[in-house]
Amino acid sequence: MRLLLILFVILPIMLCGADIYVKVGDAKSKYGLDYTYSKLNKMNMKIMYKTASVNGEKIYTIYSGPYESKNAQRIALNNVRRYFSGARLVRLSLKPEPSKKIEPKVAEKIPLVVLSETDEQVKEEVKSKFSLAVALGYATAPSTHVISSGTVTINEPNNSGINYLLKGTYSISDDLKVSLNYMRMDAKDLVFDNIYGSIGYQFAKLGNFVPQFSIALGLSALTWNASPLEEVSAGSNNDSESLLYGTELGITYKGYKNFSPFVQYHCMFMQHATNLTQDAGNTSKLQHKTLHTLLFGIEYRF
Repeated sequence: MRLLLILFVILPIMLCGADIYVKVGDAKSKYGLDYTYSKLNKMNMKIMYKTASVNGEKIYTIYSGPYESKNAQRIALNNVRRYFSGARLVRLSLKPEPSKKIEPKVAEKIPLVVLSETDEQVKEEVKSKFSLAVALGYATAPSTHVISSGTVTINEPNNSGINYLLKGTYSISDDLKVSLNYMRMDAKDLVFDNIYGSIGYQFAKLGNFVPQFSIALGLSALTWNASPLEEVSAGSNNDSESLLYGTELGITYKGYKNFSPFVQYHCMFMQHATNLTQDAGNTSKLQHKTLHTLLFGIEYRF
């Protein structure tokens, strides 16, 4: 009868006062506890733990929480799983303290006395594998005039203008993504059309902000709208194509379900050379070797 009383009276009372936590996992040493703490602390997450002795060995069971809303629970679970794939949601009932309520804070490790623990069923979020993005910004491609022989006087081109980007992305994992990109830089005197692939890595979230880094490789085409010479000679080759490679740095705000605004900086390298022949014995090259862009855009995941 006493056992039935505990099961049907006391246990439900305990569970009614239970809260939802993320169970991160077990650590077999103080070092493991500190390592887990350092990872969660970088994401501004609360950390609590309980201790137990198993075969004479001290075990730390680590939690983060509590989290009240379903959305907060989902976000916390996804963040923890970036480092600890076995994390799950549990419902804990804690031993109350006579004088104060446990209120875990960031940058604290608080020991717990756990009265009960049950797994909390959570509907796994179907993560979007594909996304499309559009962006608009400003770009500049500085030029260098190199004299080959004699003297050549040119009209200095306008090398800066509006930049557009279209991007399709496939997520290999939570952190690794591959993209196909089309970028167009439209200046008054010239146009760059760039097609390239990129592979990017997403770092740990800073709140709802996700820093990203990518490397890119592709092709660039330069088309002139105006000649840098007053009169174009037969020896001049204004348009050119070049290998394109470089890096992308960006940060994305992921506070919405399907849409994410972002900002990106690109530094691209290329080898465009426009051959200029003013007359016999007077030749030069106008080179474009770098392209710098700053873009603001929005991504849609599906």
